[in-house]
Amino acid sequence: MKKMFLFLAAASLVSATAFAQDDYDYGEDYGSSESAPASEDGYTDMGSSDESTSDNSGSDVEYKSMDDESKKTSRTEGEGGSVFDKPYNLGWNVGVGFSGFFSTEVCIPNIPGSCDDYGGDLFGGAMEFGGSLNYHFNNNLSLIAEANIDIRFYMANLGRFSIYNSYGYSYDSDVTLDAFVFGLQVPVLARYNFTPTIYAEAGLQLELNLGTGISFSDEDGTEVTGMTEAMMKDKWIYNYFDAQSFVASIVIGGGTTIDVGKFYTDVGVRVIIDFLPYIKLDDIFTNSGYEESSAKSWQIQFYMNPWFK
Repeated sequence: MKKMFLFLAAASLVSATAFAQDDYDYGEDYGSSESAPASEDGYTDMGSSDESTSDNSGSDVEYKSMDDESKKTSRTEGEGGSVFDKPYNLGWNVGVGFSGFFSTEVCIPNIPGSCDDYGGDLFGGAMEFGGSLNYHFNNNLSLIAEANIDIRFYMANLGRFSIYNSYGYSYDSDVTLDAFVFGLQVPVLARYNFTPTIYAEAGLQLELNLGTGISFSDEDGTEVTGMTEAMMKDKWIYNYFDAQSFVASIVIGGGTTIDVGKFYTDVGVRVIIDFLPYIKLDDIFTNSGYEESSAKSWQIQFYMNPWFK
């Protein structure tokens, strides 16, 4: 809207100047033809007329040049830059945050007492980094697409167990599960700018998980091996932690864009909630009649996204 107003104002000023200049030129021509002095021999003195016209034309050109320069300077100073100066921007994305799971139950259908909670004990952090594209439809609406490497770490306190060390002696200690997930995230978001610097966004995120890993440690941080299902009791399911290969999520967020040197930089927050299950069971349990896990993750992500100008 501001750019449109400045454009109309500049156009009006140029038109008014052009009309005024036209009137001025016609008036000078008319006046010079009426008042041109005659020489004694009856011929018109064209030299004086040409000199007058030349002087007026020179000052007129100088006036136009100064006027154009002042309008150019005024227009440049009045318009601030924004990410919408180009049809699209390329950049990169860095994010960190927290992640956890909504608790769910894993059961053998029609067998009372076979259900165990899964996922609710897991909590951890996440980090993402990758490339991004911002395509502008207009000065309010744009499309954000990213390709990020996603790394997540989860922990769950499984309780107190009797553990045997490498010398064959047992000791009691709290045991913690440490889970690691590595994958590729592709969020595609619609962004609406309320102002050139304030925006909200929403869309979908697809994730391809490329690898998982788990380990156990005691309260001193020493790795624990040999955690069997019998030892873990109702926490047995965490011995088979794994992530689905493909996950889809809903993303809602917002933030602000600031001008930092050679970049426009987004600083924002996103809430990411799965609508497809994130973690699954080992095939040995689904083949034994257990229902597949429906545990979904949630994530709060704080991110920074610099765009090249």
